[in-house]
Amino acid sequence: MCCKSEILEADFECTNLNLQALVETLRKKVLDSLFNYEPRTDDDFLLKFLRVRNYNIEKAFKNLEKYYWNIFNNLKLPKNLVPSDVFAAFNSGAATFLRQRCLGRRILMLQAKLWDPKQISFKEMQHSLIFQAEYVSTELMTQENGVIAICDMTGFSISHVYKINLMDIKRVAILCQGGLVTKLGEAHIVNPPLVLWPLLNFILRIISEKLRNRFRIHYSLNTLHEYVDPSILPKCVGGELEHIDAVDTNLVQHILEKDIPFKEIWNPNSKKSGLGI
Repeated sequence: MCCKSEILEADFECTNLNLQALVETLRKKVLDSLFNYEPRTDDDFLLKFLRVRNYNIEKAFKNLEKYYWNIFNNLKLPKNLVPSDVFAAFNSGAATFLRQRCLGRRILMLQAKLWDPKQISFKEMQHSLIFQAEYVSTELMTQENGVIAICDMTGFSISHVYKINLMDIKRVAILCQGGLVTKLGEAHIVNPPLVLWPLLNFILRIISEKLRNRFRIHYSLNTLHEYVDPSILPKCVGGELEHIDAVDTNLVQHILEKDIPFKEIWNPNSKKSGLGI
């Protein structure tokens, strides 16, 4: 059962492999490649991909390549997108990370009932989540251990379905499969209504078998708690914490206060992550 954070010491284990040599090898491979854009090649940025892919040069390079393809060809983000542009999505609390971890993994909490599709578009929700995902991707423990997603679909209705198209679902699938710099360790779908199943079946068909095997469907909160201890979860999913105590409000506050354009995160001229950490 997941209940306490565990810090992996992969960087220390990698010392014998000469960590800096791995970074230099990856940097050379990136610079020698024919990208249609100029990627970041600073140490901190490249180390994220190496840690996420267990220091495998080829896998790290493919992840970085897909990351940039995702930015330019899949997401097609507004040129000067900043967090405050999607303040309503952040403020809704429908997509946020929890304070505590599960075996070192960040826990992403999605709550359908907190998303008002009449006020906030699916794209806005997606953009707020991408900013948060970029933030947690700078955390060493998250790079090493990945993320768990808990999707509480209570309250998901036909009004939500009307705001989501197949291209939106495909974009989500790409994000889960290398489009971001985080590993999705598990995805828990809680209380899925019948109206959700067409969308869920579609995404399960287009993702890899490896990722598909990480999805868990829960019609009982008891089965969710076999994977994640209720002591670190909000009450909406049978946890012991009030919502305000469970969610990482500091994360959202930090992102909104910085309010730095998304392009500064991947821009090679940035001295560090555009999120300011």
